[in-house]
Amino acid sequence: MEKGTKTFHLETIVYLDPVEAHRVFLKWWWGPGLPVPGLSLLTGKQQDAKDEAGTDAIRIVPGGIHEHIQKAKLGEFIEYTLSRKLFFPASYHRGRISFYQAGPGCTRVTWDINYTPTLLAPLLTPIFLDITLRTMFVYDFTATANAGKSKGSTLGFILKCALFLYLGFLISRLLSLPSKPSYPDKEYLDVLEKHRQETSEINTVVAKNSYLVIGGTGFTGTAIVHDLQKRGARKVRVMARSLPPAVEFPYGPNPSDRYPLPGVEYARGDMTDMKALKEAMKDITVVVQTAVSYGNPSFGSLRGYESAYNINVQGMKNIYTAAKESGTVKQIIYTSSVDVVFTHKPLHYVNETHPYAALGDNESQYASGKWAIGDNYAKTKIQAESFLLSMDNKDGIRTIALRPNGILGPGENVAMKRAVDTAWLIGMIPMYFGESINDWSCVSNLAYAHVLASYKLATDPNSVGGKGYFITDEEKTSLASLSVFKPTIEAVAGPMYKLFYIPPWIITTSGHLLELIDKFAFDTFGIATPIPLNYKEAMKSTMTHYVDNSRAKKDLGYKPFMTTTECVRHATVEIKRRYGIK
Repeated sequence: MEKGTKTFHLETIVYLDPVEAHRVFLKWWWGPGLPVPGLSLLTGKQQDAKDEAGTDAIRIVPGGIHEHIQKAKLGEFIEYTLSRKLFFPASYHRGRISFYQAGPGCTRVTWDINYTPTLLAPLLTPIFLDITLRTMFVYDFTATANAGKSKGSTLGFILKCALFLYLGFLISRLLSLPSKPSYPDKEYLDVLEKHRQETSEINTVVAKNSYLVIGGTGFTGTAIVHDLQKRGARKVRVMARSLPPAVEFPYGPNPSDRYPLPGVEYARGDMTDMKALKEAMKDITVVVQTAVSYGNPSFGSLRGYESAYNINVQGMKNIYTAAKESGTVKQIIYTSSVDVVFTHKPLHYVNETHPYAALGDNESQYASGKWAIGDNYAKTKIQAESFLLSMDNKDGIRTIALRPNGILGPGENVAMKRAVDTAWLIGMIPMYFGESINDWSCVSNLAYAHVLASYKLATDPNSVGGKGYFITDEEKTSLASLSVFKPTIEAVAGPMYKLFYIPPWIITTSGHLLELIDKFAFDTFGIATPIPLNYKEAMKSTMTHYVDNSRAKKDLGYKPFMTTTECVRHATVEIKRRYGIK
């Protein structure tokens, strides 16, 4: 046979001669009639065999996979391929079942598979083959043959049906997973417009300024750009690493709602490129910095600090230098994070007097500038924020930092997508991790807070300059129980049940172990393994943490105009459209 990149071998002994073992195998695997006419929901007849050995028989199994017996010789072998596949976790798959006389009335049956996994399934395919084929072939076929049956045991029949059904379901769901956001509903846009009219007094300041939004093609950046445009900003320029953006967050169904947005200027580059920064800041009066590196791996604690530092910390220093040298920039507004105070301890109504801290660390270490412990995202956000705020009014530039917690809204493509995708694939969410409480930041509230920050830096700079502000929706929900995502999950993917309680320590320990494995693989083999969970994310998902917006209300005049519940409701409409659900 030809060779794929991987092989799989099984064998068993049956108390039949090779010819009878061949016949029993065909009836056990393919069913009477080649293929099974009684399993129309699972298989479909395409072509009958030319002989009793099974030559040239073709059938369909779930996912559009065609099993084709290419060659067969009764009592000796069956060779088959998987062909004309719509989707399968292997780009090449060929198998051979051989029958060897092992003694009087005894046959050794072997099953050899050569396959090449697709990029999507280097781990899934071996596991699937091992569990399904080993269970069915070694146990069920052996029992069937040795019992003298030719129709397969009831248990084996049920097992095969269940496996085929689940495989078909999983494949159909994998094929239908959307990758890009859709646009918000009209009601959401109407709420934004109504709020802009109610807060029109700040538009006069916006209209006098030219804005550079670094990271302006991202989820938060796009919301800020949209709001600035609608409020009549004199100029809006976006700086992004890739143009056109790989993922867009449109605010409408029309081509004019996508890149390049009418009236918006675009500059390619990032914060590590001083030349690009200086060019992008020409004639700009306000810089809004939303771009970020979460580290590699994201939110990791054990490696990848340099990549996060280069973007978040050195990038912020470059932004300030370019702004100072521009001669026109008067404000720098930074999208920071609640993570600058998040530790391994619960946080209840924390305000801005709380010192800088990061995961698993003594707060005083971070306050004194020691960065040895904690996740790289928080460490570098702390350094970037503290640097920028310390530079307030040093060179005639006023600075401010806004600290959201878990940004949600139509188009959100990380937290909500992960929860909904998981439910979409398995058909439900059967577990929860506790009842910890946390708050969120609707992206519309956050965009408004950025505009407010610009307004206050222009009209009352001494009261807000050099300060950080928590910006949330002031609504507490539970991420550990996934209650915040419940309306979306149940509208799109399937029901949520609290059937299985997974203690938080299992989640956090799993995250830590996955990081250790990733570090070992990287240090030993130079392989960056994709890890679905890390210690920081596990801690934030299971630890109570919510903040106090009082200072933002008092100094900025901030008041969230959309609750988390309303924000999730509008996000659900967008995600349903994304998944093609009416």
